[in-house]
Amino acid sequence: MLDNYVGKADIFGRPFQVSHSSVSGGLAAGAVVVMGEGSEQTPLAIISDIPFVNFQQRNPSKNELAELRISKDDDLFAPFLNSIRWERGGGNNTKNRTS
Repeated sequence: MLDNYVGKADIFGRPFQVSHSSVSGGLAAGAVVVMGEGSEQTPLAIISDIPFVNFQQRNPSKNELAELRISKDDDLFAPFLNSIRWERGGGNNTKNRTS
């Protein structure tokens, strides 16, 4: 779920030029904080009482799915991802890893 703020006023009254808020991403990040990423062993986080989250009883439209796409020019991580020399295959290669 994305909240589109483009054209709406920010807290200073200026209109947003580009801003989408990923509600689902924010909720997922909050759940990870509660569950932990190590040996905490909390397998589940239940998020409740969120009146601004509205579920729909249909699959997303092509336009809704298209809104989730980010171009390379707008991707915050593009400079990092483009700076790496990517190679195909061998995802399980452990002989060069250090412990």
